[in-house]
Amino acid sequence: MLRITTANLRDIYDPDRPDEERWARVEAMLDTIQPDVLAVQELIAREPDKRDGAADALRKLGSALGMSCEVDGEPVVAVGGGIHHVAVLWRSDRISAVPGTVQRLERSPAGMWHSCVAVDLDVNGHAIRIGSTHLSPFDGLSRAQDARQVHRAMARTAGPCGLVGGDWNSLSSDVQFDPDPYAPAIEAGRTWDPDWAYQYRADGELDRDAARWLEGPGGMRDCVMLAGGDWAPTVGHVPDAHPPRRIDRWLATPAMPAAAITDVQVAPLDLVGDASDHRPVVVTVDEARLP
Repeated sequence: MLRITTANLRDIYDPDRPDEERWARVEAMLDTIQPDVLAVQELIAREPDKRDGAADALRKLGSALGMSCEVDGEPVVAVGGGIHHVAVLWRSDRISAVPGTVQRLERSPAGMWHSCVAVDLDVNGHAIRIGSTHLSPFDGLSRAQDARQVHRAMARTAGPCGLVGGDWNSLSSDVQFDPDPYAPAIEAGRTWDPDWAYQYRADGELDRDAARWLEGPGGMRDCVMLAGGDWAPTVGHVPDAHPPRRIDRWLATPAMPAAAITDVQVAPLDLVGDASDHRPVVVTVDEARLP
């Protein structure tokens, strides 16, 4: 079985805001989870050398966890439009990255708010494509556009089936599984926060457009649904402008056999604490059921 984890690490390794103690707790949290493959968001690096800085941050994380993160000497990282960057790491004792398969979708030329990176991995002779992405917290139109770019990186006609994990910064398409968190918060006495507006469309409906496109015409599937998992929030366990929500998710490409997704779990609160404002999401994959 493969343990594949997505984790937003909340501004890790920011050279302008050093926090070695928290970074060590993030590393310890991930070491406890023991992912075979890890998709991360919010590696921090700034101009003028943010590409090199993002690569350095990725290598630092890989060294701390004993995980690989380079293909042919190139780090599997995509640079975001601002200071937040995404990456993929893996354990080289049973997994190898396939040269020539890394795809980076960034602000230029893909137009992404943050970014997406994907790579093909070989797991004891079974192939799987893994992606890491991060969508905008402020712009629903950008999220919908970026969803197309994520699909472009993952759901290709040729190549292996895949999983893309990330911080989608919006709800899933399923209104029953992921109901409106804001109306109950208001009913409970919470005051409207201006940040909530970015989760709504102009017509006043909650913005689910990115997920609806990916899970509709895009043919992708929420892994928690494939595994029959329970709802659990991935944010809201530390002080937050928003009520608890499930915005960190794994999506499977159309070619991924549903039977290969055996379990999805959100990392427990006592493990995460305040190391990050996002709880990692772990999907268990039976590699024997991969094509």
